[in-house]
Amino acid sequence: KLSRASYLYLEKEKIPTSGFMTQSQVLFKGIPFLLKTPLVKHAIRPAVNRLVEQYHIGQVITLEEACRIVDISGHVALFDCWCRRHNGNSEACCMGVGAFGDLADDIPELKYINISPEEAKEIMELYEEKGCFHSVWTVKPPFISTICNCDNKVCHGIEGLNLGISSALHKGHEKASTDPQKCNGCGLCTPICPFGARYEKDGLVVADIQACFGCGLCRNKCPQGAISMKKEFYDYPHQD
Repeated sequence: KLSRASYLYLEKEKIPTSGFMTQSQVLFKGIPFLLKTPLVKHAIRPAVNRLVEQYHIGQVITLEEACRIVDISGHVALFDCWCRRHNGNSEACCMGVGAFGDLADDIPELKYINISPEEAKEIMELYEEKGCFHSVWTVKPPFISTICNCDNKVCHGIEGLNLGISSALHKGHEKASTDPQKCNGCGLCTPICPFGARYEKDGLVVADIQACFGCGLCRNKCPQGAISMKKEFYDYPHQD
């Protein structure tokens, strides 16, 4: 017998599609179009970066971090993913957490399903097995609004990065570290990386630590247990 979380994951077409923020069509389709226009993109890129920083910053997180967030939140509202919806596929994999989850009842036209933190964790695990990475998003930073299980083929955060919007999706707090003594070069980690940080060159698996966003998908795919997540430390300038 399927759990309720597994049922929600598998029966995507039976989850209602939201009419919430249909005006976002302009943002999700209009702005990328302008950023691809040679005569316009350089002029509007700084303004788009400022707009994203002010209203909707995303950051890559590991499955463990996502689970801690839903535990703290307590109330999770499952609704359809805007990125997938704007690419013609209605799929409920976005999770309203914190104040967003608590206020979901007051948002007109938002179609959602209340789920428990345990159900949210199970759904996130199913998406991770599928090769989707997890991200957390703010509305008017620093207030956390949603967790998404992102498909890198349609994620607007990744699209924004590719179009020069550096604030579209931030790197996580951890990096994937490979133990060369355990790695056997099987290459299973290379196609799963959404950010191209792992690739094969001259028959060897190469890990570009600078390109790593810290999602942890490669770690969970490695059959040798050769990959682990390490905390990333940043040096901030000191003021005297």
